Amino acid sequence: MTELEVTEFVENDHVRYVTDSHGTVWDTVMSVKAVDDKTDLTLIMDARPHKFMQKMVGPMIKGMISKALEKDMDSVKAYCEK
Repeated sequence: MTELEVTEFVENDHVRYVTDSHGTVWDTVMSVKAVDDKTDLTLIMDARPHKFMQKMVGPMIKGMISKALEKDMDSVKAYCEK
């Protein structure tokens, strides 16, 4: 199981999580913004590999990770719209 450390939190604005897992530093920011009568949720993830194997494999799995994140965000949206 990967532990995420909250490194920054601004209520009603954003939260930043950073973890070093499997040779890569994952830096993720989730932000919220009011847009008219709705809320916009944005996810930005930066992956910085620091081990040889992760530097080689990272570019090959980038698309798979992007698709998984899109699916995760769709699930968050569906939950929030219940």
